[in-house]
Amino acid sequence: MSRRAVQFAKKFVNRNPLNAHLSGLQPIPSGFELDADAKRRHFLYRAELSQSGAHQEATVTHFTDGVVLRVSTREPSISSQLHSTADTAAALNLGRVLATKALKAGILRVAAVDEATKAQSLHQKHFYKALEETGLTLGEMQAPEVDYALDKRITWKRFPIHHNRSDKIDDDDAARERN
Repeated sequence: MSRRAVQFAKKFVNRNPLNAHLSGLQPIPSGFELDADAKRRHFLYRAELSQSGAHQEATVTHFTDGVVLRVSTREPSISSQLHSTADTAAALNLGRVLATKALKAGILRVAAVDEATKAQSLHQKHFYKALEETGLTLGEMQAPEVDYALDKRITWKRFPIHHNRSDKIDDDDAARERN
């Protein structure tokens, strides 16, 4: 590296909040510990299709910010192009429109619902198929595991444990109390 590049790298501060998402460095949240279903929050971005009555709605949800993108058959520009707002073709077209909006917004990967839900409904199957065909990648990028021995930001150091007589005495006292 040249000297100028090193000077630039020392002073450079990346202020893009999505940089860790896009480069795959941010670990995927593991959900809330006390939730009955911790997998509910195990994503960075998630694409969902929901149907209510005679309309369908597709969303991309961020794990902290909530709904980021929304597309619905209630919108006049979409419903005017569809024969029916509740059939499989509507779900397919919602997938195409949502994937296009997500790619324009810089979202390249989304998590999908589990395979059982996809196989349960033709609407879901065609929706996720359209997302993939348009260019959106289904599935999350695997973040590297945090290694405390190699991470320079963590100041914790491993020290060898040298047992002494007091450790032995504590163990002996605990054994005597049990008897």
